[in-house]
Amino acid sequence: TGVQTCALPISHKVFPLCSRCYIYSLGHRDIGFALTYDIPEYNERYNAFCYKMAEKGTSVNQDWIYRGANHVIVVGNWAEDVFRSGKYPTAFLNSNDFAALGILRGAINAGMKVPEDVSIIGFDDIESAKLMTPALTTVRVAKEAIGRISLRELLIE
Repeated sequence: TGVQTCALPISHKVFPLCSRCYIYSLGHRDIGFALTYDIPEYNERYNAFCYKMAEKGTSVNQDWIYRGANHVIVVGNWAEDVFRSGKYPTAFLNSNDFAALGILRGAINAGMKVPEDVSIIGFDDIESAKLMTPALTTVRVAKEAIGRISLRELLIE
């Protein structure tokens, strides 16, 4: 499998909307989210995820929401417990690729097959996403385009 990326000069609110629509189109209805607290924009991503879930009439199962440190092993241990519980989502959106790598680690440690048993989508397109097996599906942030747009907006004002 190859890395699937999407280059978007977008706000952080759009990521969960795009990702949610993508995994919804694949038939996923039970969706979890890994929210790490180190960057305020991650809360925007989570809030947009909740909004889109509500818009589709799908409830957010709080047992499938990770809230905590942005640490691959900590997220992975939490995810492994979720997958071993027997009641787990068929897809996970993540506030960033490090959280997604933790979810991937937890899924594999619990004996899950990715993407057959669970789909995982990250955000940021970090280099190590390409090195994982299976490769991580991630959203590429067009940082240069965001910088150009931001500079242009500052110069206009």
